[in-house]
Amino acid sequence: MEWTSTQAVRFRLTLSGLVAGPALLVASSAFIVPESSDGLRATFDAMAAQPWLLLVQSIVEATGFAVSLAAFTAATRAVRARGGALSTIGAVLCVVGVLGFTWSAAGGMFLSVLARMDDQDAGFAAAMAMIGDPVTEALISTLMYAGEAGILLVLLGMLSAHLIRIWPILLVVAGVAADAVLPGTLSGLTADVLLLAAAVWTALSLHRAVRTTVSTAQLVAAPAE
Repeated sequence: MEWTSTQAVRFRLTLSGLVAGPALLVASSAFIVPESSDGLRATFDAMAAQPWLLLVQSIVEATGFAVSLAAFTAATRAVRARGGALSTIGAVLCVVGVLGFTWSAAGGMFLSVLARMDDQDAGFAAAMAMIGDPVTEALISTLMYAGEAGILLVLLGMLSAHLIRIWPILLVVAGVAADAVLPGTLSGLTADVLLLAAAVWTALSLHRAVRTTVSTAQLVAAPAE
């Protein structure tokens, strides 16, 4: 496999995105406003006290998911023939997933606006109407699940192509399970940490696989596209 220097740069950017995206997701947990045991109104009041936290968390989280899903999509370029179909389907689902996670983050940004309203009762009522809409919640959840399925299919394609071993896949599955069963913010943080571990493992595996087939001389001396 011969790559031009431009393709080599793209590959390095993909590997960087695989690590940077999940790292941003983990970092976003530092800005989460904890849920109050006194109910939704108490949680909303806590958001109102520090609305910038929710805004920053939403922006960092949205960026992290966008970079992660884009990197997994781009990583399918390394899959040849065997595993290509799975990875291609996974890439499509990753693109779909970007919409779901961005939509969810946009909801967080809007909540930060509502939390800054002078009329806190009106802001709380609007927030409850927004997060309590079953149709919107179902659509967002479906799109987000599509993104998670996309990551798994991309990894399965890489496994079929002998680019990675099964461990990153098991980490992602464990993260999805943790997100479903663990309480509160611990669920999302655990899932993000496991995704980061899987992504780092995948990036290292891809780097090793490419390093065995493309020499340094080829990367440096090949003409640009």
